[in-house]
Amino acid sequence: MGNTAPPRLNIIGAGHLGQTLAHLWHSAAVFTIGEIVNRTLESSARAAGFIGAGTAAESLNACAPAEFWLISVPDSAIAEVATALEAHLSANASAGDSRPCVFHCSGALSSEVLAELAECGCEVASAHPVHSFATPEKSVSQFTGSWVALEGPATKLLETRFSAIGAHCFHLQASDKSLYHCATAIACNYLSGLMDYSFSVFEQAGIPREQAAQLLAPITAQTLDNNMQLGPARALTGPIARGDAATVRDHLRQLQARGLNPDLYRSLGQQTLQLAERNGKLSEEQVRALREALS
Repeated sequence: MGNTAPPRLNIIGAGHLGQTLAHLWHSAAVFTIGEIVNRTLESSARAAGFIGAGTAAESLNACAPAEFWLISVPDSAIAEVATALEAHLSANASAGDSRPCVFHCSGALSSEVLAELAECGCEVASAHPVHSFATPEKSVSQFTGSWVALEGPATKLLETRFSAIGAHCFHLQASDKSLYHCATAIACNYLSGLMDYSFSVFEQAGIPREQAAQLLAPITAQTLDNNMQLGPARALTGPIARGDAATVRDHLRQLQARGLNPDLYRSLGQQTLQLAERNGKLSEEQVRALREALS
């Protein structure tokens, strides 16, 4: 980032995401990590220890000025934190001071939730890494190559900072942020629900979850790769792709008999049938029979 000292970054809410980004930014000399404010001083100290930099602070009042502020608290708390930060910045402002860049990392909320800060002269933005922050230890080694959705007036200030730690950036409009987040939740969060559903069905067939995970690991990895490389339509296999309504009806009978939520199977099947129809390989009779089976 040049020969000058990196700009200072204060962090409010250094959980898995905040710790990962701060560790990477510190290691790459993108930011000088300043104060870290978590719910408890002990939590802030643990975060600073993982990051390898920064100072645990009990509250905003203990924070020194910084050019950048990261708000990485739960979505429901962002507006409240933004209000508190605006009050802190206004109370400690001196004549001629420039206002910092403040950004949050919510996937669902836009930078508009930081409107109070924007009105008092801060640069604001939202930056959502498309990455599963299961543990900071794993994420710091896996983050390179992740994509980051940037939105808001201050995106140019953040793009180079994320690029410096190996991220690819793209830009969103505020009005599209929630729908974008919905799409990522379907593909990522709902995949976990889908796998749990599959494991439950395996258990009813007498196959323990541990064994089911072993037998599914190769085929699900291959299926994911095929979907990403070929697209869902060309990757689709199975009874619906073959027009096999009899197998679909048998699946539904088995699920119904075991109390395994056949409605979820129907909903997924109806979406899959639309995909199969786009392939153009099913006859009208096969499509009609599958619709009846899934209705």
